[in-house]
Amino acid sequence: MTILVEIYYIVAETIAPAVHNYIAILTLDSLLAIFWLSAMSDSAALRTAFNIPIDYYYYNTQDLTQVNTYLDILAADAGVAGLELYV
Repeated sequence: MTILVEIYYIVAETIAPAVHNYIAILTLDSLLAIFWLSAMSDSAALRTAFNIPIDYYYYNTQDLTQVNTYLDILAADAGVAGLELYV
């Protein structure tokens, strides 16, 4: 979605200024903000869904490392998205 919006911005500004519409740009920006907020909350909710100790179910060290890395990435994603919300 972001790529399509950016292509519209570039085309509207450079190639075809006749299709430049302020209401369309405002609508697209609002739509991207809504999608960003929903993705931020979804990644935070997904991270908090793992409240059972993971090492109880995984006996293979490599699997445990991969799961913990995935959970750390989810936590970092939710943290950065929350930080961007307040900056």
